[in-house]
Amino acid sequence: MIAMNLVPIHNDVDAMNLMNFVGENRMVCVYVEHEKISPSPKSHNSDVPMEDFPTVDEPLKFVGEKKDNIDLNEPVHEGGSGQNDVLDDKDNNQSDDEQSIESRIEIFKMQKKEPNTPPPPLPVHWVETSDSVSHHFQYDPDGQLSVKLLDDARPASRRMVESFLNKFFPSGYPYSVSEGYLTYTQFRALQHFSSATLSVLSTQSLLFAAGLRPTPAQATAVSWGMAVVAARATRLPIYSSFAKEGNLSDLFAKGEAISTLFNVLGIGAGIQLASTVCSSTQGKLVVGPLLSLVHIYCVREEMRATPVNTLNPQRTALIVAEYLKSGRISSPADLRYQEDLLFPGRVIEEAGSVKVGRPLHKVVKPSELDKVKEKFAEERFILNRGKKWTDMILERNATGEDALRGWLVAAYAAEIEKSFRKPSENALLEAYERMNNMFSPFISELQAKGWHTDRFLDGTGCRFAL
Repeated sequence: MIAMNLVPIHNDVDAMNLMNFVGENRMVCVYVEHEKISPSPKSHNSDVPMEDFPTVDEPLKFVGEKKDNIDLNEPVHEGGSGQNDVLDDKDNNQSDDEQSIESRIEIFKMQKKEPNTPPPPLPVHWVETSDSVSHHFQYDPDGQLSVKLLDDARPASRRMVESFLNKFFPSGYPYSVSEGYLTYTQFRALQHFSSATLSVLSTQSLLFAAGLRPTPAQATAVSWGMAVVAARATRLPIYSSFAKEGNLSDLFAKGEAISTLFNVLGIGAGIQLASTVCSSTQGKLVVGPLLSLVHIYCVREEMRATPVNTLNPQRTALIVAEYLKSGRISSPADLRYQEDLLFPGRVIEEAGSVKVGRPLHKVVKPSELDKVKEKFAEERFILNRGKKWTDMILERNATGEDALRGWLVAAYAAEIEKSFRKPSENALLEAYERMNNMFSPFISELQAKGWHTDRFLDGTGCRFAL
């Protein structure tokens, strides 16, 4: 688009401004307006001959219409008919000439070119090659990153495995999850497969017992509806123990996707078994117990593979026992295969043989309660040593740190009694002093290992409030 404007030049300042205005992106056309030729002011009467016309000596040709046969290079002489002809011509065509000149001025107005628009920036893109796979990365104008596969030289089997991992495992696997996630996922998939298969067979048997004759598809529909009702929120604490870098939502979504996939596969296997091997009662009696055993074994291995980082009585006892034995604090991953899932309440002698959560009236006589509490008046636990074990009862608002403090006192007291044959009262006091001296570095290292000490999961154990 061309912008035009007419700027009059009256003096030298205007001329300098014009020179400063001219540049490589601006074009200027200068029009010179001539002084009008008019009669001398001495004569105002048309009857009187006009005199004193100026002589015009202009080196430029007159810019006008082609009908104006006037050459300004020729001097104009005073008097004569030629002078009258020029004046008559000039008077008659004055208005036409002014219009023509104005139109010429409009054509040769000062022109300004639009500055050249710089070309758009080239898109940022690059190619990455990793493990026989080449990808092209490019940032779109809206800021989004687009990825395009250029070359993939991997074997077909490996591509299938990695595609499965990308769809059903969290982003960044295996570095985005805690140790043991693959083992947990394998047993969990097998558990869902066996559970879904067993649910089809058991539902069919239940409907048979009710006097119905359901088809495998009908039994599947009923069992699927029951599975949908089952809550999934109970698995959230398990996912949180594997999560890293705030990826709990991604972990939960991918884990539930795997569960759904193997549920569907298990239902398909259940339909096939219900139509063939398990179409009779004898077949169900054989296959049903086997699937139940597989289901229980998978659940056990899932729990063993999960690095739970909250404290409960058994995990606390294992931590204390390992610390007294070697001076080392175990991490959640170290203890996951040491827990006894069948008998979680067993007493561990190496950790002081502590029992947690027994009713207060069974541990301490009412007449001795104040005396027992005064031993550790500033603590939120009560210890009472017996012949076979030490009872520990926590206050209602006690945390994991309080449970650890009491457990360490009981363990040190048992060790002192066994080594130096001291009475239990003196052993407890000496153990309490030893615990206070080492507890700060102990709890710091424990938390650095990944343990959560803000709560203590003692299940249905009793607590007190005074």
